[in-house]
Amino acid sequence: MTRRKTGPDRGTVELVRWRDRDKCRRCRAVGEQIHHRKPRGMGGTRDESINSPANLVLLCQACHGWVETFRTEAREQGWLVSQHADPRYQPIDHEGRLTFLTADGKAVPETTTNHHEGDHLMSRKPSTTGTEAMTVEEARQLLGIGRNQAYEAVRRGDIPSLRIGDRILVPRRRLMALINGDVEEPDRG
Repeated sequence: MTRRKTGPDRGTVELVRWRDRDKCRRCRAVGEQIHHRKPRGMGGTRDESINSPANLVLLCQACHGWVETFRTEAREQGWLVSQHADPRYQPIDHEGRLTFLTADGKAVPETTTNHHEGDHLMSRKPSTTGTEAMTVEEARQLLGIGRNQAYEAVRRGDIPSLRIGDRILVPRRRLMALINGDVEEPDRG
């Protein structure tokens, strides 16, 4: 029985190596391994975006090991992406700079305003500090969940929220406390 190839094709590997200049994207040592930010899963996947340059980074063996060992920190910095998130909209936090990786093999620094980069909408990563409230869209991006899933979670009370006129806002401190496990879940019984 022949194994199904689940990794990127040779052209994509070369594009990622060129974009990352044959260096580990995290520490700038010699890059040795292609890392899938959104994991393929056991046995691979048929999702073609898994092998998109937006989902792939070149890492050295030590940094690849760090990403796999310290998964929470790696996810916070964009080296790992939730199965429900689109890697194009999840920047990598490297040396204090947020960078988006595009499907066409570019690395685009984060900007403070939304703009189109080719056919990819680039937007700011929601801040975990700053204003006291965020939109449901910002909370959704921070959590790496879909739009419908976010509004359903607000409706159920899983995501703390307040309504001001037609707007639904998410209190930043309450959401961050919930994410960090600093608060108990509300009693729904």
